[in-house]
Amino acid sequence: MEKKIVKTYLSNNKLLQKRRTVRYFIDAVKQIQEKEGLDAVNIRKIGDIAGYNSATIYNYFDSIEHLIFFASMEYFREYIKELPGALKDEKDSLERYIIIWNCFLKHAFRYPKNYYAIFLAKEGERTRDYIDDYYKLYPMDKSGMSQDIKDMMSEKDLFSRGNIAAKECIKQGYFSEIEGYVMNDIITYIFESFIFRVIHNGLDPETAETEIKRYIKSVIEKYRQK
Repeated sequence: MEKKIVKTYLSNNKLLQKRRTVRYFIDAVKQIQEKEGLDAVNIRKIGDIAGYNSATIYNYFDSIEHLIFFASMEYFREYIKELPGALKDEKDSLERYIIIWNCFLKHAFRYPKNYYAIFLAKEGERTRDYIDDYYKLYPMDKSGMSQDIKDMMSEKDLFSRGNIAAKECIKQGYFSEIEGYVMNDIITYIFESFIFRVIHNGLDPETAETEIKRYIKSVIEKYRQK
């Protein structure tokens, strides 16, 4: 029994140490991003700010992209934190669907490169592992979330996340089963197009957010059946 307690203590202590060290690196990335932009982030600067050499950084991360992914999840948490309050007391599934998108767009276009790093700059199955590893180190507080939002947070891509909210709209008769999911796919593709244009073509984020909301309204009206 005592050996088990010691083993648990050592395991917990190791986790806390890893969490603390990884936090140094995440904070370094955020500091560089806020001063110089995300494109200015590199291993040397991270090491200088965090107080570790590059070899130590690679003990915790596969690549610079892996570390940027973790730092980007910090900005994604701002959306997760705000969403339950935005949805509070709203029972209508279509209104909830629109609120979810509007809240997401607000944060995504505030930090477009970070959201791109999470949802679009994918590296196959490793992205799923990155998300799982992040939440093991920094668990998400789900206490204020409704079940559909909890389910959304467990998904790894935008299409699956949106389909959970779309499913509720289908249940309430706003869309047929096929067209409800088609509607969500179209909106997700539109978002991907706009965030790509913001990052690579210099489209103003505020303009992008306004325009995509207009598209969302049009797509919903095209496919809704009540």
